[in-house]
Amino acid sequence: HIIYSDTLVKRKEMWARVKRSGEPSGAHYRFQHGGSTAFTAGASNMNARKFLVRVAQLSQQSLHNFESKLNAKPLKAIHIGELFCQHFLSMLYSEMRHYLDMVKYVLDNGVPKINRTGVAALSVFSYFYRVNLQEGFPLLTTKQMYWDSMVHELFWYLSGEEHIRTLREKTKIWDAWADPEGRLETAYGRFWRRFPVPAQGLPGERWTERWTQVDPVTGERVFDQIQYIIDSLKEIRVNPTHPSLRRLIVSAWHPANAAESKLPPCHYTFCFNVMGDKLNCHLTQRSCDIALGVPFNLACYSLLTMMIAQETGFKPGEFAHTLIDAHIYENHIEGMKEQLTREPGPLPTVTIEKKPFDQLSFEDIQLHNYVAAPKIKFPVAV
Repeated sequence: HIIYSDTLVKRKEMWARVKRSGEPSGAHYRFQHGGSTAFTAGASNMNARKFLVRVAQLSQQSLHNFESKLNAKPLKAIHIGELFCQHFLSMLYSEMRHYLDMVKYVLDNGVPKINRTGVAALSVFSYFYRVNLQEGFPLLTTKQMYWDSMVHELFWYLSGEEHIRTLREKTKIWDAWADPEGRLETAYGRFWRRFPVPAQGLPGERWTERWTQVDPVTGERVFDQIQYIIDSLKEIRVNPTHPSLRRLIVSAWHPANAAESKLPPCHYTFCFNVMGDKLNCHLTQRSCDIALGVPFNLACYSLLTMMIAQETGFKPGEFAHTLIDAHIYENHIEGMKEQLTREPGPLPTVTIEKKPFDQLSFEDIQLHNYVAAPKIKFPVAV
């Protein structure tokens, strides 16, 4: 715990007031003082679970300004004598508040909506959040996540396979949408690595031959979008004005396929963005299952960003996520409310073996210091 005061307060007096406030006596505290600017600047280096913060002038405006600088929200207020304190999640833990804030927003503002699954849901239109990948790996700590399944799924995407015969040896998460032979009506990886190219363009159009190949299954020309991203980023490192700088887009959406598919891509397009030496990623998702899908999507694309950043010589920056239809199914509501009662813990870290991108495998991705609350079982809406 950090006890922070914007005025000089005797340490002994502070301890006494904290004890009287009902704070746990066994907690370890650290005291420091200074203006909010100094506090904010040093906050990212403090490995603390909560903050006790005295806010200058005790006004609502100063409280709001202080919260804005910290990018954290108060959990409860405590009056300690003349001091007015707030509990804050530390900067190191604040990334996971974004998810809980989203859950609360959908529960509070969602509109009941019938959908193709037959399970009613609370839905909101257009929700956005972003996380800083420098602050730790954004794997939820308010429930146990299936890390192995998420990583296997990402490598399946990157394989370009249009079936789940290999994937189902590792995880069953896609079985409900595949036929008995493991074939899918839409597979993300097929379009990531083998996006169909017209046999002949119209007069005046330009179509690259680079990053194209003959599809071993269809015999048609296809475009490898992931390789395009990697090669373009390496060229941008050399030439910051490279034409591809703002064209680093991958699409899993083929309109003719999506019109008929049982489950067209939910997270259908993502875009990379370079800011200095940082690589950022923005994901756009049309249909967003807050309880089950979004935590996987957040972790999956954050890991992909880290992998591509390592391959191309950048540092991981931010992951941003736009959710077009963000929903909580009615049979997930109680589990979501349970999750809201849990406080986020410290974020884990991830290390990636120093290997060429296409030689990486599941064993090369290591998760460290992941401590999470118990699992919450949510039924899947098929």
